[in-house]
Amino acid sequence: MESRLTYTEAQWDVVLAGFVLAFFLLLGLSVYLLASRRELSARYRPSSDAGAVIGLVACLSYVLLVAAWVSGFDYDPERATFSPSSSTLQFRNSYRYVDWMMTVPLLTLELLAVTTLTGLRARRTRATWMALGFLMILTGYLGAAVYEGRLGHLVWGLVSTAFFVPLYVGLLRTGLREARRLGEPAGEHLRGATLMLSWTWGVYPLAYCVPFFFADSTRWAVGRQLAFDVADVCAKVAFGLYVHSCAKARTAVDVARGESAHPEPVYVSTEKVAEAQPVLPGDRSVGAYGHPGDVREGETHVAPGPHEHRGEAPPAATGRD
Repeated sequence: MESRLTYTEAQWDVVLAGFVLAFFLLLGLSVYLLASRRELSARYRPSSDAGAVIGLVACLSYVLLVAAWVSGFDYDPERATFSPSSSTLQFRNSYRYVDWMMTVPLLTLELLAVTTLTGLRARRTRATWMALGFLMILTGYLGAAVYEGRLGHLVWGLVSTAFFVPLYVGLLRTGLREARRLGEPAGEHLRGATLMLSWTWGVYPLAYCVPFFFADSTRWAVGRQLAFDVADVCAKVAFGLYVHSCAKARTAVDVARGESAHPEPVYVSTEKVAEAQPVLPGDRSVGAYGHPGDVREGETHVAPGPHEHRGEAPPAATGRD
């Protein structure tokens, strides 16, 4: 749709500015999550790692979108318009779908990493959600980029919806239930993440339907690209920050209960919610950094002897070498 239209200078600039802004926000998310991952206990770091990967993949897709948008149109100075060019690199929404095929499954993994689901139930839910997310995007891609006729667009859109509905319902139900189970403050952040993802995912089907009714409208084409940008930022950046706050809150609770070690105080929204717990109570095998085997530079880590393992006192010194 977008690559066949002619845009005013202002319309073309607005779309380009949206791409650039989304790129910087996503890059900032990745840098922040990578820089602050040590603030989380090891149990919740997969959520931060997934969020950072999501941001980096999305950044790369926006680099491609910018390049395609710039090369895909020629500027006419007399009319102050941008018309489709003959460049090999044309603008395509399919570049977004390639991004979403990876990032949508990772978004579900990011959310599940801060819930209370464990073991077989967690693995089944994760596998189901990631498969549904991938198939939802793949079939949407077929309708948007491969079968460009109205019938193919409609049929594959409906097939994509068949994967979207159970994923959407399952994510919303699980996220809100887990938020109630966690309580404050972690539950508040998890609830925010769930609701943020649920309403932003509702934007994509609406944007998918725009070519059905406004295929020749440059205003709707510009609006659709901006809607994609806003939805991407909300579903990745805002959602990622909510999940990160939930992970920090859960880390604080675990540290306060003595269930997890942490080398520094835990802060959420600049508020101290847990003191440092370098070593778990009664755990002599934990190093100074709060993790098994961690030893500060210049320190010597001495493993407990066999008598200590059995709870016996060590033999008395005899004074002989």
